[in-house]
Amino acid sequence: MDYKELLKEDSEIILDSFMNKDAFILGKYISEIAISKNYDVAIRIIKNNNIVFEYLNDNASFNNFYWIEKKINVVKRFDKSSALIAYKLKSENLTFDEKYGDAREYAVTPGAVPIRVKSVGTVGIISVSGLSSEEDHGLIIKGLKYLLSRGDE
Repeated sequence: MDYKELLKEDSEIILDSFMNKDAFILGKYISEIAISKNYDVAIRIIKNNNIVFEYLNDNASFNNFYWIEKKINVVKRFDKSSALIAYKLKSENLTFDEKYGDAREYAVTPGAVPIRVKSVGTVGIISVSGLSSEEDHGLIIKGLKYLLSRGDE
């Protein structure tokens, strides 16, 4: 994963629509991958600031939701994936504190991605926690690409 790839994802993963049933399909798809691979993860999908899907693997910890909330805060503040912000800061050789101030409410690490709809913009956020940060992000992108490939089924 590099900065150019993240910018491409940010501009290309845009859905035609995103309803609550789509959140369920997306969350179910990712949770089924997690179950099949024995990933100890937590998943949260929010739409219009409401939790519409949440999953916690049996061996994951509620602490994962603490990290999810902090990753989601990054997306809420910047309307970009937490990975994109993390890599941008890294490329500038800066910490969040140095550039933006107090980072206590933020986890500037991959694992939260905005959910965007054509002609609307950001309508939600998906976050995963429990794997390496890059794997969290990759699992989200895999899920969003799956949802994108389904179209308006």
